[in-house]
Amino acid sequence: MEGVARHFDLVAFDVAGTTISVADEVPAALRYAFSTVDLGVSDAQVHAVRGLSKRQAIENLLLTLSPSLDSEALATQRDAIFASFKERLIESYETATVQPIDGVEVTFSWLRERGVAIALTTGFDRELLDRLLARVGWTGTLDAVVCDNDVARGRPAPDLIREAMHRTTTKDVARVVAVGDTTADLYAANHAEVGYAIGVLSGAHPLEVLRQAPHDVIIESVADLPEALRTRGADE
Repeated sequence: MEGVARHFDLVAFDVAGTTISVADEVPAALRYAFSTVDLGVSDAQVHAVRGLSKRQAIENLLLTLSPSLDSEALATQRDAIFASFKERLIESYETATVQPIDGVEVTFSWLRERGVAIALTTGFDRELLDRLLARVGWTGTLDAVVCDNDVARGRPAPDLIREAMHRTTTKDVARVVAVGDTTADLYAANHAEVGYAIGVLSGAHPLEVLRQAPHDVIIESVADLPEALRTRGADE
């Protein structure tokens, strides 16, 4: 069934682990950043905040590790840890292998041929994302790119997806597909009430974890997205 454009106007993709393959430096960068203020975070604690806005992830971890912080101290420490995290991650990504997920550019072409807009949404800030997009040659090639610092709330709030809709003049959320590799991506899709929420197994969360979040389908990677959309269109 090739008339997918009759069913969907926009696909909003997550970035790291969903559309771009990059060494998973986020956990190490978070652990390093917390160590700069003499706090330690476990692998399990880091895993629990994967996919969230990075500032929100840091704040959540701080609330767990230092529950007695008042709001002003919390904000000050969060911002200091975020600055260290961002600096460490940029350093890591300068030398790490950064490349498109296998099959993603074929999927992008397939969507463009059918008039479906393509947006990237991410918990990274603009500076970091711009560096990643430059590494894969995608600068200026997407219909919309929405970063954490473009919206009031990061995932699992729906703001990233809603801003992608705004920037692509997509009116009907039922005609939006959201794709991501974490439960936070899927909860954001659910909160936005998109027409089709898709988890991918190419990134942070394995199948047994993704299954715990609201979703319509879980696929191996974005390379399988055209077939998933054909199937959805045929069912409708």
